[in-house]
Amino acid sequence: MSTEPSGTRVAARVRDDDLLDALDDAVEEHGSKSEAMRHALRTAFIGDESDSDRDSDEVMSAALAGLPPTAQSGYKTLREATGDDQMVEVGAAKAMVASETNVPSDSVRSMVLSPLKKAGLIAVTPHIRAVFVTVHPPTAALDDEVSR
Repeated sequence: MSTEPSGTRVAARVRDDDLLDALDDAVEEHGSKSEAMRHALRTAFIGDESDSDRDSDEVMSAALAGLPPTAQSGYKTLREATGDDQMVEVGAAKAMVASETNVPSDSVRSMVLSPLKKAGLIAVTPHIRAVFVTVHPPTAALDDEVSR
């Protein structure tokens, strides 16, 4: 297991309808599939039900407070698709967000990505052949507020 701060991406295919329904319910509680799975893993394997490092709903609400609804929805879409501190090519990020939020893809940058970048929830980084969006956990925005 990696000890890097960016974490390790883990995937599983689920075909059991009961598990899928439970996961959908957990998404409502935790804000994303990623957070729901982290909580389930923490609870099942470590026995920690405190969510002391997250308190998902409260942290997510505080991090997204003041952002337009389209930016909030776009952040949740990106975070669920990528996980914390993971990168996605900006074109793919715009397409995902446009699809989920019904915002035209040529407006995603101004309506979603710019407010998220300003809030510290994402970083936009040019690389040699492409520009990438790095999706930060909601705690990053709160850490930024504390340090200002």
